[in-house]
Amino acid sequence: ERFDLVTNGQVLATLRIIDPDRIRRDLAVLRSELAVVRARMALDEARNDQNVEGIRAQWLEARVDLATARGSLENARPDLERTRRLRADNIISEAEFDLAQSAHDALAAEVQERSATVEGLAESVQRLSQLNRRDRGDAMDVVSDSLTAQEQSLAAQSTLTLEAPMDGVIKMVNHRVPGERVPGGAVPAVIPARHSERIVGY
Repeated sequence: ERFDLVTNGQVLATLRIIDPDRIRRDLAVLRSELAVVRARMALDEARNDQNVEGIRAQWLEARVDLATARGSLENARPDLERTRRLRADNIISEAEFDLAQSAHDALAAEVQERSATVEGLAESVQRLSQLNRRDRGDAMDVVSDSLTAQEQSLAAQSTLTLEAPMDGVIKMVNHRVPGERVPGGAVPAVIPARHSERIVGY
């Protein structure tokens, strides 16, 4: 809070480093690439290849949907926590809190269902791939590698701990709400020294 005394190295805040908007944009690009790949597959004359690649495309699409759902769930968690705090302070009604809780639970259920779908399609792809070892184009592999990178980026959400750079007093707190999005370069708090080295008078 303002005017609190802090010491050098004291933890002031914890930030979760993630840009869900960028992840959604990248996933949208992958959706477009998958659509192009599926269109090219229509020209494939081999039925077995079409079957394997068709299920593989469904698997990749399911993974895109799962990654999108996970990103939405990560965004809903701080919103739910913020709503819970507001409800505890009687700032919002119970109905508004129930609505936020229902939205969060729906996203959690969606992630669970999509995870099961991805696992089932992965098993189908593996089984059919063992039956057909013919060479295939690398377009799906490129999309799959890109999608794996996006999934790893979503899963590896790192955190950053902000510490006081010196002994001082909290003069201003610009960001204090849990779940609030803080842009890069923003000043979360202002901490002047406890004692001035000199006084300038006019």
